This record gives sequence, C-alpha cells and structure tokens, in this order.
Amino acid sequence: MNLPFKKYLMFSIAKIKEENQFKIDFILSFFSIFISSIIFLLLFKNIFFNSKTVNFKYITGYYITVNIIFYSVSSAMYIAYNLMENINSGSIIPLLIQPVNYIFRIYMEAFGLFFIRLIINIIFIAAVKIFLLNSFSLSSILIGLFASILGFSILFFIQAIIGCFTVWFTDITRFRDCMYSVLLILGGKFFPVEYLYGSLKHTVKYTPIPYVFDTPARCFLEKISFSELQAQGLWFIILFSILFLLFNLKVKHNIEMGS
Repeated sequence: MNLPFKKYLMFSIAKIKEENQFKIDFILSFFSIFISSIIFLLLFKNIFFNSKTVNFKYITGYYITVNIIFYSVSSAMYIAYNLMENINSGSIIPLLIQPVNYIFRIYMEAFGLFFIRLIINIIFIAAVKIFLLNSFSLSSILIGLFASILGFSILFFIQAIIGCFTVWFTDITRFRDCMYSVLLILGGKFFPVEYLYGSLKHTVKYTPIPYVFDTPARCFLEKISFSELQAQGLWFIILFSILFLLFNLKVKHNIEMGS
C-alpha cells in the first residue's frame, strides 16, 4: 500500500473511531431501522396485500432497503454545510496547505462512516430478500454494494459542489435544502422513481437524482438494468469532474489569492 492512500485511509479510520464515541446513538440507529422495517411491513400489508397492481412484498422490500441506504449515506448529507463553514471561517486554509488533497480527505472521512454502516446494514437487506422476497443472490448484494458506493459518491459530489458556491454566496443552506428536498421527493426516498408520472419519470432519469437512493435499492432487489448502472457511472464521472474543476480553479484559487 503506497503512503498517500494509507494516509487517506487513516482519515477514514479516525472518523470511524470518533463515531464510536457515540456508541449508544450508533446502536439505536440500527434499532430504528428494525422498527421502521416492521412499520413498513405492517402498513403495506394492510394497504397492498390483496392489490392486483402493486406487489406488496416488492414495495415493502423497496422502502426498507431505501431507508437503510438513506441512513448509510447520511455522512455525505452535511458536506455542503461543513464546506461552507470552513470557507467562511477560514479554517480551510491550514487544511489546504497540508500535503493531502482536501476534497479527497473529507471524502474518505465520510466514506469510512458510510461503508461501515452499509456493511452492517447489508445483514438487514439480506434478511429482507430471504424472508420477504424468498430469494437471495450474492451477485445482487455485490452489485447493490457497488451501486451504493456510486450513489454515496454522487451525493457527496452534489453536496460538495453546492458547498463550493460559498465563494459567490455567503450562505448556501437554503439552496442546499431546496436541492436536497428535490432529491428526496424525486429520487426514490418517498416513492419509487418508476411510480413517477409520464414525462417526469423519463426526465428525472437524465439527471443524477435517481442514482443516490432508487438505483442502489433496486440493485439489491434485482430490479435494475445495466444501462441504468452505466448512467450512474457516467454521472459519477461528470460530477467528479465538475467538483474537481470548481474547487481547484475557483475555490482554492480564490483562497490562495486572498479574495
């Protein structure tokens, strides 16, 4: 293992150890997933059990899986605010002169928390597939894990790009909240993207919106096409490129020039 990557890996480990200082909250979060899963099961059983148009088992499995992914990627939800605070306060300056890439550092810190949560939560997803959907496929778990990593990265990139707007606007919290609301409403958190109406469903698929929650969930449930994974990978590349250029050519340059 080369030294630079080992250095970034240590940032991930340090963040995980810091999270362990709040073990009660950490454990309770998994308990909340279990409770919410029971609620989804009972709720949808009463609503859709005899439905001829909605698959009760699939829709229940979908909401449980999306809820698990939502919790797992939560460490990327605060990147815009943290970046805004670091830029406005000037605390980003000593971090920029360190021999590490700032963006990759905060990515690895958030990724460490995401990955440990998801690995543990895969147990819940496997249980859903076995006991609710009567199926289990290791390949779908691995593809779902890969899609979840891409989904986490896309969310991180979106948040970081919004945070970079601090060089133009001192406070980006309202814009961040607005964008995040759109992501939740149209991205599969409240209902599957496939249930969106008409042209809206097709329009959303040309944006990064469905690739954070909806695509990873359907990968775990074996309801995904290869073209959607390709689109998710393409948005990963596009957003990474935008963030790289925006941060280095505008944010970092402005800070170094003292403006």
